[in-house]
Amino acid sequence: VTGEVDSIIICRFRDRQEMSAFIKRILKMPYVERSSTHVVLEVVKEDPNSLFT
Repeated sequence: VTGEVDSIIICRFRDRQEMSAFIKRILKMPYVERSSTHVVLEVVKEDPNSLFT
């Protein structure tokens, strides 16, 4: 990863409350200064094997 971020976390949640709780836990970590959240509204094609190749 290059640019303004140090890492990217790809997650799937059951609902917004679960996502919110996860983000709050991440932000409590002492080495996390900030976060940015992007939400996928519609999945056109998904191949889990191609995500990390």
